[in-house]
Amino acid sequence: MSKNVETIGGPLIRSPWTFGRRFRGILVLAMGGLAVAAALFAGPIALFLVGVLLILCGILEFLEIYRAPDTSSLRSSYFTACLSVLVGILLLNRPELVVRGLGLLLGASFLFDGIGKLIAFVRGRPGEAGLRGVLFTGLVNVCLGLVLVVRWPVSGYAVIAILVGLRMLASGWAMLLGRADTI
Repeated sequence: MSKNVETIGGPLIRSPWTFGRRFRGILVLAMGGLAVAAALFAGPIALFLVGVLLILCGILEFLEIYRAPDTSSLRSSYFTACLSVLVGILLLNRPELVVRGLGLLLGASFLFDGIGKLIAFVRGRPGEAGLRGVLFTGLVNVCLGLVLVVRWPVSGYAVIAILVGLRMLASGWAMLLGRADTI
């Protein structure tokens, strides 16, 4: 049985093969937990693992584009997914950039992502379901971005991996708290 759901591109037909938003949220939550654990237990391979997890998280965030209820959410989802994949690729190809400035790049990407989500929250309709998740994720990303940019209280490989994991956890929770009609 399929059900029509209105989206920006017109009606979207749900099939049993379509992964739901909650399933993607659970996957992103699990990847965030793995990223935090990698920072604590994986040692030198932690950045490689976090890079792979960040790319996978970006791919799952790309799937949110097809379920966006309005253009503001569409742009926010697209921007978030692109940043996740880009930073994940940088972590895989040039991990030594972490020492020289990837912390700053990650911080800037988290800040821009958080600001984009906060703008989407402000432009949303009052009382609209799912805005709490957008606000929560935006605030978490802004805070994490500021921690990375000012390098306070600490810096290093483990901190970057933990903060990326926390960002993934926030994205996963936002997917779980999203609108019921876009699941």
